[in-house]
Formats: sequence, structure tokens, C-alpha cells
Amino acid sequence: MGYGLACIGFGFATGFAMALAAAVVTGISGAFMWVAIRAIIGERLEEDSSVFAKLVAAEETGGWLVLVPAIIVLSAMGYGVVFFALAACCLVAAVLLVTQQNPASSHTIGKDISLGKGGLGCGRC
Repeated sequence: MGYGLACIGFGFATGFAMALAAAVVTGISGAFMWVAIRAIIGERLEEDSSVFAKLVAAEETGGWLVLVPAIIVLSAMGYGVVFFALAACCLVAAVLLVTQQNPASSHTIGKDISLGKGGLGCGRC
């Protein structure tokens, strides 16, 4: 949710101070999220030596799935709408993670990352 809050902050930012505050929230959120994700992936390294490659592939796929629509929305409606749309994506992802029937454990996370096994492949939200 930190990324979503930061996107809302960027969307409302009218000056340097608010944009800086949103950037700080993004940095803190990223530190917690990416360290945790890589730790979970690292636990699976013994079972699947390609798990980090799958994570990077999922991150890149997710990046493109966000970048292309963001460029289209940016040209049509401006930065604020792009950031609010990204915040909405973060909210949807958070709701999906919280309401998930069978949460992924550290033993299944590597399988879920690949797009072929039902993973979203989104590494940005």
C-alpha cells in the first residue's frame, strides 16, 4: 500500500515538498517490499536454481504491462491521472492479495512468479 499512497501523493503534488514526501514513501515501501520478496525467493533457491531469473522476468513483464498504458494515459490526460491510475492498480493488487483463498507460501512462490502457472507477473505494484 506504500506505493499506492505514494502515487496518490505524486498525483496531488503541486510542488517540490509534496513530491519529495511521496518519493520518501516510495523509497521506504520499496525497501520493505523488495527485501522481503528477494528473501522469500532466496529460500526457494535450493529447489529451483532459476527462481531469481523468473523473478526478474516477472518484474520486466510487469514493468511493460504498466509502462505502455501509462504512456497512453499520460499523453491523453496528464501526470495526475497516471498516478491515480497506478494507485488504483496498487489497491486492486492489495485487495487480491488479502482476499486470496490459498496464500502462497515460501515453497510455492517461485512457481507463482512464472506467467504460465497463473502468476500475475506484475513486479511493480
